[in-house]
Amino acid sequence: CRATNYHSLIKKGLLNGGYGDIPVITASFRKLNSIQQPGFRVNRLKLISLVLSSLLVADQLIRMHHATAVREKNSGDSLAVLKEHVARARKKVAGWTLKDSETILSDAIEDFNSIATDYDTYPKAGLVGEIYVKYNPFSNSNIVERLTNKGIEVVIPPLLAFFTQNFVNIDFNHRNNVRKTRFTERKIQDLLHSTVVSRIKQVNSLMGKFKQHLEPVSTPESLAGHARKVISLVNQAGEGWLLPGEIIAMAESGIHNIISLQPFGCIANHVVAKGISSKLSRLYPDLNFLNLDMDAGNSDVNLQNRLDFFIHSAKSNAHHITPS
Repeated sequence: CRATNYHSLIKKGLLNGGYGDIPVITASFRKLNSIQQPGFRVNRLKLISLVLSSLLVADQLIRMHHATAVREKNSGDSLAVLKEHVARARKKVAGWTLKDSETILSDAIEDFNSIATDYDTYPKAGLVGEIYVKYNPFSNSNIVERLTNKGIEVVIPPLLAFFTQNFVNIDFNHRNNVRKTRFTERKIQDLLHSTVVSRIKQVNSLMGKFKQHLEPVSTPESLAGHARKVISLVNQAGEGWLLPGEIIAMAESGIHNIISLQPFGCIANHVVAKGISSKLSRLYPDLNFLNLDMDAGNSDVNLQNRLDFFIHSAKSNAHHITPS
């Protein structure tokens, strides 16, 4: 798993390059002795607040971009607006406030709404899977651009969900004696949790002004409720229960074309994504579900062929899924 190796591999690279005196610090929400450095102090609550607030904004910018790019009359307009507002947001990171989130989103909504678009209805395709290949264009062979160019509106779950799933995990583990947490720690988690849910509601209200319909951002509990239909919440490795939760949330919102991306060797995601396929097909018999292994050794022709079949099926299906 790459996530457990970043720190050690970066340090190894520095040592090999002759920079062994340079410390490597990882920004973590937890106190890990292995990454403590003399003189380095982080206000963890402030860091968590910044990360969650900025993710809420970034997720919405990306969602508006994907919904607009497939409809824009002048190619590149949507990407230009996205880059402009990402740059504005970056300048405010050091002193980020809740007001900044509202201002940036309000201005972005206005600019995206001003882009000339057509009014055709485009088939939607959900993109789920392992966090790196799902969000990084290099690692997924620019799959979003490929689908968009073929007239498919791509819907990617908010990155925020990957971090907020921990609120559900902590509660589940405590109640089921998997991992007990102290009273004070649970109180802090509850406070953060309620803050996140409150901000999600604020963002959903604000996003109602965007001219294209976007599904409201789901709370961690909502996604967990969906996931329980096919898997136990004890599955927390990798994307764990979050992946099926996102799939079902999409299916029940009317998105019946979904691609799940797995990198080579990511066992947790291979097991979960492929392991729930039969249950998904029983719940949603019309689901057009494609598992794609993003292995550097795979040929681009093979990837494009599988995508072409998926796109053909997506465009052929004009009806919504109804759970059986």
